[in-house]
Amino acid sequence: MQVNVLEVVLSDIHHAGVTDAVAENPFNFFESKILNPFDTLSEEVQHNTQSISVKNEDSDKASKNTSKISKVEKTLSKSEPDRVRDVSDLVWSFGGAAAPVQVVVSSSAGKGEHPLSIQAKALFEKMLQSIGLNENSVSYIVLNRADKYSSAEKLQVKESMNNYGESAYKLFVGEEAVKCLFDQTLVRARQCNMDFSGKPCGLVMHPESLMTQPVLKKLAWQDLLKFQSLTKGLAL
Repeated sequence: MQVNVLEVVLSDIHHAGVTDAVAENPFNFFESKILNPFDTLSEEVQHNTQSISVKNEDSDKASKNTSKISKVEKTLSKSEPDRVRDVSDLVWSFGGAAAPVQVVVSSSAGKGEHPLSIQAKALFEKMLQSIGLNENSVSYIVLNRADKYSSAEKLQVKESMNNYGESAYKLFVGEEAVKCLFDQTLVRARQCNMDFSGKPCGLVMHPESLMTQPVLKKLAWQDLLKFQSLTKGLAL
């Protein structure tokens, strides 16, 4: 007996539980055209892939353009010299020009205003009194936000400082003033015998710092005594 291979295959599929293979209208494998059920999906995938490819190309172009713009901006920024403000905008004096002691401090206060806050000023007056000084004995050199100076501006300020009372003893107050004019931290600088323009000078912590960290007052007292030894003999 000759076996019909197609019938055997259909029978096997039916017995395997795949009942969807048997339709109400029997499918004629020899006359009907079999369509790939994934063809439509393939077209959609292909279309989406093409869309993604176009988006990626656009993204790559945008990224390259951004990179080029960034390089141009960097080149321009390098070619532009640092803007150097006028000395009068960076530093000014406050108080008696003939005072034997000059207090150098960084501040955001405007010209004509005292560089210290009311609370800090009261504490600083007590600090000065502890070593025999008072407000009439000192003048102020105010650095306008010394922490914002460019390298060129720092050099300019250092040179101009020589015009502010050469004979006066300078007391540098706070981290910003010390870092600006000595290029090192106050903690490190206070351990050395510092001088400015060839003349010994004093360093002390900012009264604002002492108010928030009272434990530092002992170190500030040591610095004040050190400065007092420099000014000993002055007619104050």
